[in-house]
Amino acid sequence: RFSSPRVMFGNGWLEDSILELYKEDIGRFKVMLMTDVEEDVVEMIKNGQTPKLKALSIHNSTVYRWNRACYGVSPSGKPHLRIENRVLPAGPTIKDEIANFLFWIGVMNGFEDAYPNLSQKMDFDDAKNNFLKASKLGLGARYKWVNGDIINDNEIIEKELIPIAKKGLEDAKVDPKDIDHYLDIIHERNQIGQTGARWMLDSYSKLRKESSQEEAKTALVAGIIKRQKEGSPVHNWELASVNDIADWEPTSLLVEEFMTTDLFTVSKEDIPEFAASMLDWQKIRYIPIENEAGELIGLIT
Repeated sequence: RFSSPRVMFGNGWLEDSILELYKEDIGRFKVMLMTDVEEDVVEMIKNGQTPKLKALSIHNSTVYRWNRACYGVSPSGKPHLRIENRVLPAGPTIKDEIANFLFWIGVMNGFEDAYPNLSQKMDFDDAKNNFLKASKLGLGARYKWVNGDIINDNEIIEKELIPIAKKGLEDAKVDPKDIDHYLDIIHERNQIGQTGARWMLDSYSKLRKESSQEEAKTALVAGIIKRQKEGSPVHNWELASVNDIADWEPTSLLVEEFMTTDLFTVSKEDIPEFAASMLDWQKIRYIPIENEAGELIGLIT
């Protein structure tokens, strides 16, 4: 039978009310945390008072939707409903962070006008698959877009989302200079194809070809800090280099910091000739013998 995980993108479009999310979560997921509830919710509503719905809030805190609806009551007593989302990646610079934020706010403000009745034009499973592709592949993937069109994400960003974001920010009365400045960052990043994640992957791959694992990791972190202080958005960054740690002198090292974990091994059931061939093929002088649980039980030299 189908069993929905607590950490999820969601299972379908909302049709009428945000209450559908709470009803689904209460129905699907067992209570994990409990607390004493002293308020009489029905009586408070009859008296015009605002209940805190403490039990609902605690249960909601144990279900991790990508966009989670959170009910709360402010210190002034005014209730509110907020969408707790995880859409803003962590930089790697303040300029990138603000650009990401404005891009998202603008798209959210303008999307309903650009695509009214989205749930009738895109299947929820397609939206979910698009999300999974984006999170795994980053820029350069292809998606099933509105009305079933198959389109590259660079084209979606350039031709659809940036114009929508610009209109949405203009409607929100954001300063036109800020709109142009930060959406230009999104445009240039999209054109160049270098996000923070892509920079890290490409930098680490480059560093491992010219340095040890420990040096590569240290240079990667040093490279990020150095470029963050320079203030340029990530799409303009040069890849990290061992020169970024030219003055680095480790005060202490552990074996784990320079040992290899990519091992070729044999089992006790293998023939000796196979072990000898492995030593020859990989140009190594030692080969571990492990059991079915991956535990070391011997060594051939």
